[in-house]
Amino acid sequence: MAVTEQSRSPALSRRLSPLLTIASRTEGADTIVALHGESDFSTTTSLSDALAHVVAVDAGDVVIDLTALTFLDSATVRAFARLQELLAHHDRALTVRSPSPTAGRILDLFGLTDLIEAPDVADAATLDDLTRHLPAAFALYVKDARREEGTHRCTSESERSS
Repeated sequence: MAVTEQSRSPALSRRLSPLLTIASRTEGADTIVALHGESDFSTTTSLSDALAHVVAVDAGDVVIDLTALTFLDSATVRAFARLQELLAHHDRALTVRSPSPTAGRILDLFGLTDLIEAPDVADAATLDDLTRHLPAAFALYVKDARREEGTHRCTSESERSS
């Protein structure tokens, strides 16, 4: 799989790595960065460079869309954590959209489940539809919030078992 970056400036598009495709687009005031393929230690430098470019060139919050990401490791999550810190320094936010259950568990291990975008409750036919693709810790949060109105605290699996 070829790696490319689609930027608002076509002159900045470039090939990054054979494992990962990075494409950015705007959605309202936010910049959506879609990752396709595998993101691991070997792609972290390219990923970090592309994310730094998004922060420098685009305004608004950043949403990392993991819908088509098949693998991520701790180096990728560290890049997300650094991006979150950089954005916070500029009064901007980072959100992660549609992580696989495995990616969600990895984010949970690093204490980053608060980055996961809340699903659109209005579009879900049932609670199972709403939580089917969420990591277990975030699914528990959604189910708790639906059962107990006003409860918006994310409860991790480790907190639930104690």
